[in-house]
Amino acid sequence: MSGPLQGPKDASAEILAAVAAVRTFLGVPNATEADERIHRPVADDRVDAGGNLIHPRPRIIIAQGPTLTRTKIGTTTFASEGGTLFWSFEKDVSDPDDLRASLAAFEAELDAIWAGVEAIAGIGTAPSGNSYMNVEGFDLAAGPGTTDPEEEDGELFHGAMFLVEWR
Repeated sequence: MSGPLQGPKDASAEILAAVAAVRTFLGVPNATEADERIHRPVADDRVDAGGNLIHPRPRIIIAQGPTLTRTKIGTTTFASEGGTLFWSFEKDVSDPDDLRASLAAFEAELDAIWAGVEAIAGIGTAPSGNSYMNVEGFDLAAGPGTTDPEEEDGELFHGAMFLVEWR
């Protein structure tokens, strides 16, 4: 891990990019390209010269949650013992004429993502050489739902945010 705040976000991105359902959600063929669509700690909603989002959807955003525990384990050494992170998933509505079906498909993708995360959390070796992040639990913090285009500059997308507990 690269530090007490950035390290857990990087470990989150690593476990997410390893899950096939995440790569399908993001529409990318491999973990490297998935990592490019996993933003930490924010995604840029500005548009480029061509009128496109700088960080387009689908995307995942990882941000620090309300807890981070570090303990002194030596004279000058501290170790992270766990904490919480927010994982936010956003995807454009697949069928604006059938929001119910589009939201149901989004929820099914989230179910597949969590099944994939649960299958490898804390086991196996990540490309970094570390074990995959030990995700101990998650709570739905917001959503899944659909945005109001009037509040999102005309954008219509689905979103869900989870509070993820890790150790």
